[in-house]
Amino acid sequence: MGDTWFWWIMFFAGLLIPVAMVIFGRVMWKHPSKEIGRDSCGYRTAMSQKNQETWDFAQNACGRIWWKGGWLLLVISVGAQLPFRGCDAGTVGKAVLVLCVFQCVCMVGTVVLVELVLRRNFYDDGRRKEGNAADLQKSEPF
Repeated sequence: MGDTWFWWIMFFAGLLIPVAMVIFGRVMWKHPSKEIGRDSCGYRTAMSQKNQETWDFAQNACGRIWWKGGWLLLVISVGAQLPFRGCDAGTVGKAVLVLCVFQCVCMVGTVVLVELVLRRNFYDDGRRKEGNAADLQKSEPF
């Protein structure tokens, strides 16, 4: 009986990071802060805070990645935890720990993706790179 309750607690704990990514991704994507670095929710790096255009671009890119990636991680997390139902508490705890480390790596890894997209579209000083129409079509974040 105790292991069943523990499994349920760990099951929901294993969904916290993906759910947070979905929620905060949606906020950054659809309702980003209008002022650079003003609100508590936002993608903040030196490159994203160069000017308003880089800020808006970064919020859009990170928000989309977190929104889509959060849903994907949510499905993966549910699927990864189901086989451990009925296992002892130690096994469940270790499995959820590994899952949470994987989720954190994915979440932090979005910084690399967003920075790559920012640098593909902006110079180091924050000016937008100009190109032909085909290049600009490819430059849309995700």
